[in-house]
Amino acid sequence: MNKLAFVLSSTVALSIAPCAFAQDQNAQARAQPTGTLGGPGESCRARADCKADLKCVNQVCVDEREGQTCGATSDCGGELKCINHKCSSGTAASSSKSAGGGGAGGDDWMKFNPTDGNLHFFAGLTGAGGFGTTGITGNTPFTGGFNTFNGTAVFALDGGAYIGNHQLSVEIAPVTYVWDAKFAPGPVFEISGNYAYFVPLAESGDIRVFWPLRFGLGMFAGPSNNLGGLAFFEVRADLIGAAIQVGHVVIDLHLPSFRYAITDKNGSQAHMLHWLFGTTIGYVF
Repeated sequence: MNKLAFVLSSTVALSIAPCAFAQDQNAQARAQPTGTLGGPGESCRARADCKADLKCVNQVCVDEREGQTCGATSDCGGELKCINHKCSSGTAASSSKSAGGGGAGGDDWMKFNPTDGNLHFFAGLTGAGGFGTTGITGNTPFTGGFNTFNGTAVFALDGGAYIGNHQLSVEIAPVTYVWDAKFAPGPVFEISGNYAYFVPLAESGDIRVFWPLRFGLGMFAGPSNNLGGLAFFEVRADLIGAAIQVGHVVIDLHLPSFRYAITDKNGSQAHMLHWLFGTTIGYVF
């Protein structure tokens, strides 16, 4: 009988001990000052070692929203960033890289998304060619035109930034804008500031396709003998095109890029209309 009582008492003691230990650990965690608890990215052994709303993953305190699907950084509660459509603090331990997901911290080149809601700078080159027409209005005796179409071309440097699906850019053609291949004595300098909104069209794996709607303002001028000493005000509109993004590379197709330019001299206005077909190849950082 004594043996049976000993076995029963031992079994009860063993079953109660873990609960008592857990309660003791919880009591210690509650008694521990909040200031000593781990913050995001700090080491931990259990959830009780981390501040409120944080959990312990791979011995590192991470936000409870870590890994949740998002469309923009605002979806992640203000502390995390939206990277590759996942809420992440950007730390190595918190990213999907730890789970074999490819590195939300940006280590996987192909999984990079320039429209993830963060600020990303880019640099690129533009090459395009097409056709244009010129006309004159006002009090000149040569009023008219717009009846012939000649070749045009541009080679330019591009740079700017993506903020989500918005792109701000500057195009500079350092005396590499051929405004009329038949009549122009030579190329001219051109610069424009542009805004584009990248409308998502399709996504297949890590490849994304956008429809960029772009508008811009700029000017082109001299050397004086190449443009009669005149400076033209320029308006740009790209309404037809496509942009293909693969990793950090964005191939922006202009189909076409429309440019309208105007200048005034002695009450007469010279107008240029250009349709340029080509591409901008950019690298996003």
